[in-house]
Amino acid sequence: MTNPIISIIVPIYNTEAYLRKCLDSLVEQTVKEIEIILVNDGSTDNSGKICDEYAKKDRRIKVIYHENKGVAEARNSGMYLVEGKFLTFVDSDDYVSKEYIERMLEYFKKYPEADIVIFGQARIVGKRTTIYLPEKEALMNRSEFSKKFFDLRKSNLLDVTTNKLYRTSLAKTLKFIPDIQPGEDSLFNFQYYTLCQKIVLSKEYGYFAVRRNSSIMGQLYSRYYPSFELEKSLEMRKSFKKAFAEIGILPTIIEERYINSYARWFYSVLSNVIKKETPYTTIEQIKKIRKIMDYHKKEGIKKENFKKGSLSRLLQLCYLLKHPLLIWIFLKTFFFYSHIKRRFKKIT
Repeated sequence: MTNPIISIIVPIYNTEAYLRKCLDSLVEQTVKEIEIILVNDGSTDNSGKICDEYAKKDRRIKVIYHENKGVAEARNSGMYLVEGKFLTFVDSDDYVSKEYIERMLEYFKKYPEADIVIFGQARIVGKRTTIYLPEKEALMNRSEFSKKFFDLRKSNLLDVTTNKLYRTSLAKTLKFIPDIQPGEDSLFNFQYYTLCQKIVLSKEYGYFAVRRNSSIMGQLYSRYYPSFELEKSLEMRKSFKKAFAEIGILPTIIEERYINSYARWFYSVLSNVIKKETPYTTIEQIKKIRKIMDYHKKEGIKKENFKKGSLSRLLQLCYLLKHPLLIWIFLKTFFFYSHIKRRFKKIT
């Protein structure tokens, strides 16, 4: 195989039902000077056999095997082997159009000074497909990008890694942090933006992200995450703040955004204690809730800090209840009601 122009990293864990469609979309790319790095992250289904099958048929495919360490470490392993001048990431249960890589590469040819190209993305949930696109094509310096950062983030395109073409030389100076799932994509990208001098936005798309119940995003509101523990979550917030500042976003804007997002963050930390797969007993959960509420009292945070909205009202109720046991009962009841409501919607 000649030296690849673009490296495609695909982390894989138990996605045998969708993997062939993903790999077919990659080997059929109109750009042939690519390498496809498949990282089998300890799959227990037939994903590994499918990887080997495709690697035997296409010399551009490399397969890495290691024990299950999570998507962050899988991507890090893939980046270690990258040989292309540019790199991109594809999730193993998603797929791309045949011209996806070619079209992204065209933007680097059009804007050779660019350090990253950000495409739009199609997201598929059941039978519904939603297209997310920037408002317009643009070449931005970091100052321009920083001023529009939070507006651009509303398009749901800045955080994910799967709609971007990176310069390998810059990307390989960074690593995905394995113990902050979910959020490792966002932090990696925000740190990468601090290295960029020029950023390209495209109104095209060719990536199809398929959201399933078993996907990371599908598990977000039901699964326990160690990264949502109070101490770890506070560390994450500091890391994000630091990246925002290095991108060039004004401190006043950062603080305003953090206040506006405070209710969601507080809810994530508080509800995480009682979610599915929690390692804590009931008594331990109640003690954790007490610790979280004590932290907020210590910080002088009042219920008025929560902006309007159903989530804010829920958290204001937690403040009114005060006692950790009552908060535990309330959250457990709320989660049970929400679960029944979702099940009923599926039936109807």
